[in-house]
Amino acid sequence: MRRAFALFYFAIALPFVALSFLASCRTPPPPRASSIALQQEAYIEEQSESEELLSQKDWVGKGRLPWGLEIRWPTSEPVITDYFGWRKKGRRRERLHDGVDLKAPKNTEIFAAAKGKVIYASRKIRNYGKMVVLDHGNAWSTVYSHLNEYKVKVGDEVNLGEIIGLSGKTGRASGPHLHFEIRRGSDPLDPLLFLPRVASTKSIEND
Repeated sequence: MRRAFALFYFAIALPFVALSFLASCRTPPPPRASSIALQQEAYIEEQSESEELLSQKDWVGKGRLPWGLEIRWPTSEPVITDYFGWRKKGRRRERLHDGVDLKAPKNTEIFAAAKGKVIYASRKIRNYGKMVVLDHGNAWSTVYSHLNEYKVKVGDEVNLGEIIGLSGKTGRASGPHLHFEIRRGSDPLDPLLFLPRVASTKSIEND
């Protein structure tokens, strides 16, 4: 009787022991949403401190980069449809919107925001569609994405206000618009810190 009970016990318990062992060998689960949120809060706080420091400079909002290079809006009549910052994606996940979205019906002329050199003109980067990147020196660059057509190629030197492309909705875009970024190295910065101030804004998320 005891032997039969022991066999029955092991027949029932062994699968649970095996499952527990396999579970211990699996890759650890990703961080919980709470820990991710804390990381994001720390990042946002860091960015806020950076922006607060930047806001003390007399060039902020005056249409100049820190070393004095003039910068202007890449569309002739800038209307902001979405801002720089964190965006909700589903119930828990969030993503950083790396720039600003500007109203730009299909084939609107897109201008170089500052003097620079074309270092990228392709659509190989996921979600951005046809994109142009200008290098402005000192590790600063501007990004123009979702274009319908290029007007420049890699290696071209462009002046402030020169046409570099026509707007579209290539890549991940719900409709024609321009996604515009300013980067220092690989880090995106809020374009509104550097572009001349405008009053025409609207809260519609396109990207």
